[in-house]
Amino acid sequence: MKDFETALPADRFMRIHKSYIVQVSEINAINTREIKVASDLVPVGRTYYHELVNGIQKLGNHPD
Repeated sequence: MKDFETALPADRFMRIHKSYIVQVSEINAINTREIKVASDLVPVGRTYYHELVNGIQKLGNHPD
């Protein structure tokens, strides 16, 4: 999984669990235990939650 994570563009993909990497633009909702992508719920690992929230906030503040 680490090889996939390093191969993907970090500004578009985030690791949210030891078994999941998601495209940030596809996230519809976030809570402390899971995210919603389309109609699917994907678990968020405890160690990845704060990094996810910080990454989303940075993307939201990014000037285009």
